[in-house]
Amino acid sequence: MKRIAPILALLLAVLTLASACGKKYTPITAADFKTRMEGDGYTVVDAKATTPGGENAESILIAKNDSTGLQIEFYVLNSEDIAKAVYENTKDGYENDGTSGTTGFVSIGNHASYQKKTSDTFRMIARVDNTMLLCSTEAANGDQVKDLFKALGY
Repeated sequence: MKRIAPILALLLAVLTLASACGKKYTPITAADFKTRMEGDGYTVVDAKATTPGGENAESILIAKNDSTGLQIEFYVLNSEDIAKAVYENTKDGYENDGTSGTTGFVSIGNHASYQKKTSDTFRMIARVDNTMLLCSTEAANGDQVKDLFKALGY
């Protein structure tokens, strides 16, 4: 019995890890983003027409909260390939911006996220399928941004 317990524990750990790796994230829609952010006190504007590269997106929304100063960008891109390319380019820009800081990266199934915190700034980008969330703010707002992304399922 002493030999079986460690084997069962290892098997359980492997099965748990395997199920987490296959987790499928569900992207939110532009309408869901708008409703949820307005419910949290944000003003949401359609920025597709004024955003360079907007022709590659079905929807681009910017949510601003005047009391916190936060601005969250939401993109529904025309394809998952475009979303992956925009995500990677943005992530590369954050990584190579000439600043040092603490970074975190996750890529599981149809989801990827990256964050970077310096002494002054916090930046986070997350992708699910062909959708993305993006925020660049003061370092002190980092936990609030992470909580918001998590609440939105990203």
